[in-house]
Amino acid sequence: MLSPYGEAVNADYISTFCLGISYMMLDDYTKSEKYFLQSIALYPDAAYMSYMALAQMYYKQGKLEEAYRHSLEATKTVGTSKYYKMQKHLKMPPDFYKNIIEAARDFYNMRLLFKNLNYQMGLGNYPNAIKICNQILNKTYKVHVGADSGGTKIEFMSEGGMADLNGIMQGDQLLEINGAKIGSTQDLWREADKILTMYGSTVRYKIERTGRVIDIESKMVYPEIEQTKLILQEAKLNLAGKTKKTVKKDTEGPWIKILEPKTARGIKIIGNQMAAFVILASARDLVRMVTVNDVNCISAEASLLEKTILPGNVKRYTVTLPLVQGSNRFVVKVLDAKGKNVRQQIEIQGNETSSKVMDKIYDHKVAVIIGINKYNNSEYESLDFAVRDAQSVKEQIIKMGFDKVIEIPEANATRAGILRVLADELPYSLGKNDALFVYFAGHGDTEELKGGEMEGYILPRDAKKKNYRGTAISMEKIREVIKRYKAKHILLVFDSCYSGYGAILGTVNQGSHPHDAVQIITAGGKNETAGEDGKAGHGIFTKTFLDSFGNKSLYSGKGIILASDIGYFVKKEVSKQTEGKQNPQFKSLEGEGDFKFGNFD
Repeated sequence: MLSPYGEAVNADYISTFCLGISYMMLDDYTKSEKYFLQSIALYPDAAYMSYMALAQMYYKQGKLEEAYRHSLEATKTVGTSKYYKMQKHLKMPPDFYKNIIEAARDFYNMRLLFKNLNYQMGLGNYPNAIKICNQILNKTYKVHVGADSGGTKIEFMSEGGMADLNGIMQGDQLLEINGAKIGSTQDLWREADKILTMYGSTVRYKIERTGRVIDIESKMVYPEIEQTKLILQEAKLNLAGKTKKTVKKDTEGPWIKILEPKTARGIKIIGNQMAAFVILASARDLVRMVTVNDVNCISAEASLLEKTILPGNVKRYTVTLPLVQGSNRFVVKVLDAKGKNVRQQIEIQGNETSSKVMDKIYDHKVAVIIGINKYNNSEYESLDFAVRDAQSVKEQIIKMGFDKVIEIPEANATRAGILRVLADELPYSLGKNDALFVYFAGHGDTEELKGGEMEGYILPRDAKKKNYRGTAISMEKIREVIKRYKAKHILLVFDSCYSGYGAILGTVNQGSHPHDAVQIITAGGKNETAGEDGKAGHGIFTKTFLDSFGNKSLYSGKGIILASDIGYFVKKEVSKQTEGKQNPQFKSLEGEGDFKFGNFD
């Protein structure tokens, strides 16, 4: 959001507004909101600036409804005679800020519609889904850039905007936009005003970053639009009964997810003297009751992350029950408003020597899985097993008791599509005691920088060799994204050529939310190719990674397997299998902790 400070805006307003921005940057949203509301009262004529800041603040928290509501308030305050007087005073294009606000408003509305679209698809309401698809696709969009400048330098980035998804980073000095020189703030406003109405086009930037001049081509398209086209086709086929994905009786709800004690269905776990149950439950309409062995659970609001784990209206239910020595069988039952029910049974082995409360390592375990065989650009050869590798890792992760697995399908695995999840959606949903696992299988590459340094990239399906910064995802970008996470432990596993550079380019130990551990395991090092095993039908690296979970010697007595033990095992075994031609890398990028896998939690 470009902020038109100047004589037309009084000093009290500016100082109060800036306090709101400062606290928003610190994630202190209570104080941030306080100062934004004060600034509106101080100077109503510039209220659109404060309303848009409030919209950005709520978007950072994942509160789409609130973001959209405040953007609507901002829209009401532009286009007035006082607004145009201010724009003229500051020598801005007349409709510049009006276009910015309308672009943001439509962006928030599109994200809301897309959220509801996925909700309706999850419920199997295909007529509603088709209606929403048409609402999204029949809209003419402006570009929500989502970048704020101090002069000609990018000082602030809004999560989710085009700049955030297309290669621009905070601190970049803008030199050219579409060939036009940017030498002043007025130059930037003039060219930025043109971008706002260029949705669907390609914008070419020349920037200076850390002493290097970089050319970037950015496609002005929201990833949700292309995804909506695919969903529309799927919804129509499902409605016609022509696919195997039609809703079956046992998937119509209600739905249940046992978060604690963490166990797969039917698997015995060792418990303590008390079993604390945390259950997510939902239904197409309302859940009437959740019980454990016929004892009613207490209901509460689910977190933003938990609301995405099940379809329907998700709530959290808790109850604590005693354990006896030996076998304890528990039946969890969910009953909806229409009398339908679903049951899940678990068995816990009581242990009288254990502590009174069951150990908990993570509140939630979340995984993002990406596999790409076919690339849009013929510069990159198709891979044989990347998608299969990703599917196998997904299946293994589900066995390990992950609460949420986000699979980005190959068709959606563009730069913008991947970053929508990693850079935009996950930061606000992850909590301080959550774990995040990210797996990528596909091509990787490197770029030689001035001075002989090298930058590593993972390549989305729309990557182009002549436009790394605008189409690939650099390790630099990944480190910047990680700063946004509040998760306790983060593990990155990249099965791609040359992605080993991710493990040697410094650390990510910055920001206001340090992690206990950020670790990375990559398929190889400098000038090494990630090999594939035709007989096994997997990449050699991923096959060995999967084998580690079946190696009992790597587990502790509590059923825990550490990322560091997996990393060293994979490094040793792959190097041995390839006779030293491929040497995976493992490194801790931040903190002294260790990501933990296992059915233990």
